[in-house]
Amino acid sequence: MKATYPTPITNQFKEINIGKYLGTKHFELELSKNNKEVISHKIRVAVNRSFAKSLPTYWLSFRPQNKWESITGLFKTSTPYYFKGDAYKKKHLLIARVDEVNNTVILFYFKNFYSKDAKTIKSIIDKLKSIYN
Repeated sequence: MKATYPTPITNQFKEINIGKYLGTKHFELELSKNNKEVISHKIRVAVNRSFAKSLPTYWLSFRPQNKWESITGLFKTSTPYYFKGDAYKKKHLLIARVDEVNNTVILFYFKNFYSKDAKTIKSIIDKLKSIYN
């Protein structure tokens, strides 16, 4: 039996102020795919500076108002360019596709769904790759 997963909220972000900050990149919403819901109009992706014991590759922040809210660490997956994280204390799964060549980030936000199982994450990423690559 094939596993089914909820359809993610998919938002694509384009980097602004390219090269202005050394370890932090700021992005603005460029496109909202397959639905009208927007996670955030601005996001910030910062390189991990080893302050947390969890050691994510990046830190992701949203800017819903005029203040940055740190949401999650983004951790490497077995698939290049794809990172996983969670939102709101493991209530929602986040998968990010970071494209440093085109300076874009695509966020896949699985509302009310979370899994830390590596096989499940790999299966979800494989499905996303077949749709969005």
